[in-house]
Amino acid sequence: MRNLKRTYLFTVILIASLLLSCSKENDPKPDDNIPLEVGGSITAVVNGEKKSFPNAVITEYPRTGQFEIIGGINMEEGRRERVTIRLPLAPATGTFEHGSNGYYIGYAIRKWGTGDLRNFARLDATGEINVTEFKVIGTDGEDTYYSVKGRFNRTGRDIQEDPILGTTLDVRDGEFEAIFYNTLE
Repeated sequence: MRNLKRTYLFTVILIASLLLSCSKENDPKPDDNIPLEVGGSITAVVNGEKKSFPNAVITEYPRTGQFEIIGGINMEEGRRERVTIRLPLAPATGTFEHGSNGYYIGYAIRKWGTGDLRNFARLDATGEINVTEFKVIGTDGEDTYYSVKGRFNRTGRDIQEDPILGTTLDVRDGEFEAIFYNTLE
């Protein structure tokens, strides 16, 4: 009788521990080590020159179900370069072609005071975005925070020549990371 009670108790403990371990694997928890601060960064080699956009801004577009990571740097007074990575709000990882299903890579130069805004690589444009991470990192009230990371490449020509970039844009070895919260949930 005593052995039967021990076997029963052992079986109950074993089943309980298996159930607890299974529920932990099926219920992923947010990463508590990442601060819930909205922002990001982008780096890339643009026409052979390494560029860093450390204080990227995150903009959400609820109507289209997309968000953008926008990095900008001032090259000289009155002139700013800007790179934009647009992704769908729905979490997904993998490699996606530029211009397909909400995935977009943009590069622009803005000259203040002239109204001149050049969006480069409009002709013969090719590119891809490889989203390597897109995960929930926490919640704050009703807001769900996400971490997204990835790589990108973009090439193409522009219809106007820029004194610095010329007419061809070649963006290689691009990397981005951002933290944002989805207001649609």
